[in-house]
Amino acid sequence: MHSLSFIFAFFITAATAAYDLKVNYYSDGGCSDWILSLHPGYGNDCYDYNWPGVNSANIANCIYPDAYCVCKFYTQAACTGAVQTTVYPDNNCASNWGHGFLSMKCHIVHDLKMLE
Repeated sequence: MHSLSFIFAFFITAATAAYDLKVNYYSDGGCSDWILSLHPGYGNDCYDYNWPGVNSANIANCIYPDAYCVCKFYTQAACTGAVQTTVYPDNNCASNWGHGFLSMKCHIVHDLKMLE
């Protein structure tokens, strides 16, 4: 029974590790002075945050076969206000020097034409 539990746990871990989206936050305006990282998911849900000193953000890692990770960073809470869109691995630094971002949402696209 223990070996069956181990095998089941291994496959669950392997399946969830196959997809990953990691976002980094930076104190400067150019995505170089790292502060922290998080994994917001890619379901296009709004994620509010307000960490002091955050002036830029980017998608640090995107593991999703045959797709692009896209994150939108908003200047206001509840995914409102001015927005900057980043696409991994291209166009991947959102900067709002002096004000930072207060919310974000990320999702997956299989065709970049869908963003137009």
